[in-house]
Amino acid sequence: MNTVRLQDKNLCEAFDLVKVKLECSQNSQPILRDQVRINLENYVVTEPIFLRLIQQAEPQRSDRQIKLLYYILCSSRSNHRLTTTPNRELYLEKSDFLNLAQILNQSISEMKDRMGIMDKYFPKFYFSKPSQLIISAVKQK
Repeated sequence: MNTVRLQDKNLCEAFDLVKVKLECSQNSQPILRDQVRINLENYVVTEPIFLRLIQQAEPQRSDRQIKLLYYILCSSRSNHRLTTTPNRELYLEKSDFLNLAQILNQSISEMKDRMGIMDKYFPKFYFSKPSQLIISAVKQK
């Protein structure tokens, strides 16, 4: 249990280091989540800040993977409704940011990471017409 508390404490400190103040202009509509007005004076983490943070922490992750993580964290709110700023930008609240460690522990692989031996080392042969006919015949069975 101490590890979880330490992890939460570190994530809170990280959030405090990278947060920005979310403000709403006078003429924009209030943001509603579950029919409750959101306090727009909250501190949040925006997408560009999140992308730079994760690129520094885990440089082996691709930009696509980082954007997917960001979207997953944004959509983890109640009822899976995405909360946006008045100009429709997604952002992470502190409660979303605290789920970061759990999300980072999940492995994500892209389709290009899951290439077979034949298409990786012999692409000319693998993507040839006869080879594709054999592949489609095997898939149909």
